[in-house]
Amino acid sequence: MKLSRTVCVASMVMFFFAVPFAKAAIEPIYCNPTTFVTQLQVPIHSTGNLWRAHAFKLGDVVLVGVAVGYSDPEALMTLSKDTSTLSTRTTLQDLSQDRYCTWYLNRGRTEPEKYFNHDYVPAPYIVTKNFPGVLKDVDKHISPELDPLNLGDMIQAYKASLHDALLGSGDDSFLYCAQKYHYVAMGCNSQKQRGPTVVGSLLAFTGCKPEHALTIVDSVWTHPLVDGHGSDIQVNARLAILRSFYKWGLKNPTQSGALRALFSQAP
Repeated sequence: MKLSRTVCVASMVMFFFAVPFAKAAIEPIYCNPTTFVTQLQVPIHSTGNLWRAHAFKLGDVVLVGVAVGYSDPEALMTLSKDTSTLSTRTTLQDLSQDRYCTWYLNRGRTEPEKYFNHDYVPAPYIVTKNFPGVLKDVDKHISPELDPLNLGDMIQAYKASLHDALLGSGDDSFLYCAQKYHYVAMGCNSQKQRGPTVVGSLLAFTGCKPEHALTIVDSVWTHPLVDGHGSDIQVNARLAILRSFYKWGLKNPTQSGALRALFSQAP
């Protein structure tokens, strides 16, 4: 009898602990790489200078990836108002108080750092046996060089920079903007390295399989690496970051679940 009770209690404990992970293992429908690009993408209407801008309708939230550093700041401000699903009830003054719900993920551009949320992340390059040195950036006038990090330091750098954006609920968080304006925009200077990695990290955090998140961002913003280095360097680094953020989402079901619900909610 004692043995049966022990087995029963153990089974109940395993059930309650397993349920959240079972739910998290069900990938949201928006994570399908084919439908994400072909069915969820929405047109961007702008007369301003926007570089590499792509917008996607996830539930009732518009997610925008754009070269924030190279784009016209005023065009980005207007984009936040016009693209928000609450555009008819939102003013630029409202959005300015919340930094236009736009994240600048690089550094070196004065206006993006001033007007938007500024969370710098390193370029997704890691030190490997065949790649121990310094990689020259294509943006030499902004970032003289890229110093590859080891994988652990790279992941920690991304988590530290994006901690408040992903785990917070204040006006500097993705959740706040998704709830209040149904709009989130982000990008680095050229939207080739850092920006797409963070877009993918957000998708992975909300439950997209890392490989699917990688396929999505690579298919939208793919580019050849500079200086002729093999693409496996960046792809491996980016995928490792996405896998880490996927696990981070599982460990923080309240925050990741809230974002996932908004991205899945019918308009």
